[in-house]
Amino acid sequence: MRLLSSWCLEALVVVAAMTVHGAEPLLMNEDCFHYFVLQGPQSDGSSEVNTVGHAGGPEFDLTERGLERYIDEIARGHVTHFLMNLNGSMAMFPSKAFEPVWTSMSNPNLNHPKWIELLKNAYDRGVDPYAVWIRRCREKGIKPWISIRMNDLHVVVQPKCAFVSEFWRQHPQWRIDPTRHYSPEEWGKCAFEDGLDYTVPEVRNRMLAFLKEVLERYDPDGLELDMIRGTRYLPVGRERETAHMLTAFMRQAHGIVRRAEARRGHRVKVAVRLLTRPEESVKRGLRADLWAEEGLIDAVIPCNFWDSMDFDIPIAKWKEWTKNRVLVFAGTDSGITDSKGRRLASYSDYLNWAR
Repeated sequence: MRLLSSWCLEALVVVAAMTVHGAEPLLMNEDCFHYFVLQGPQSDGSSEVNTVGHAGGPEFDLTERGLERYIDEIARGHVTHFLMNLNGSMAMFPSKAFEPVWTSMSNPNLNHPKWIELLKNAYDRGVDPYAVWIRRCREKGIKPWISIRMNDLHVVVQPKCAFVSEFWRQHPQWRIDPTRHYSPEEWGKCAFEDGLDYTVPEVRNRMLAFLKEVLERYDPDGLELDMIRGTRYLPVGRERETAHMLTAFMRQAHGIVRRAEARRGHRVKVAVRLLTRPEESVKRGLRADLWAEEGLIDAVIPCNFWDSMDFDIPIAKWKEWTKNRVLVFAGTDSGITDSKGRRLASYSDYLNWAR
């Protein structure tokens, strides 16, 4: 079972090749920024479509039909589950629990990419991209899931970035390491070493309110809790003694999901996305083995974060650790890191990973 992270449209070709026989489920994870940065020029007049190597065209726009066409393309690749990520540290919809990403437009000191304005305009016109995608997925026989980044640190080291939440900026005391400062070049290190501290009630309650809001607004078949964006949730050196707080949080999240099921009249399955080795989860206090034992989750998705594909994910070890109580989906991000640095994965890279 495989999960493909969507950051380039080339991935759609790979999807078709990997599932030519239709033998296994194939999950595609739609990055929260991916589709929207296809939409046109940025605040400095440049085109992010070109600078990040996308191949989008005018047929994929923020109209209802354009959004439907995107799912139609994905359906051609035999995707079985489409996971829509709808937040970084800010929300990509008109949220009350998180700041919507366009709230930053009122701050003239920040750099505002054009796609933020275009996304807000879509909602102002009554077009909700995620509602359109959920409906279109069901029409095409794809299971729509929602993916939540549980501790996203996207470019929080960039002081002028327009999609860093004020919650992060205004509450350094609620970070795992309040004294640590990172240079703009240390974004990757920050993502692995810092984050909001889930021993803080305000941090947990904010996320629980967001989960509740998401499941009241949208009607997915499943919910992915993405715990590799970022990878730390508990104070360093105290993970073992505070891990029970994350398990208690998972119980509360489970209750929110069960209530959503009662309203909707169907199951809402839960997956957690974790780093590729079980021992990394144990070290960070992410006890998916206990969550599986309590019936709080239905699947785990071991996946690398950003740096490079992991060609040797120990699926058997994951099954043993969770005592075969949950499904295990191998996952990959979209890049390869070698002696020349990081590059987007190629068609052959994805095929080699999938074998």
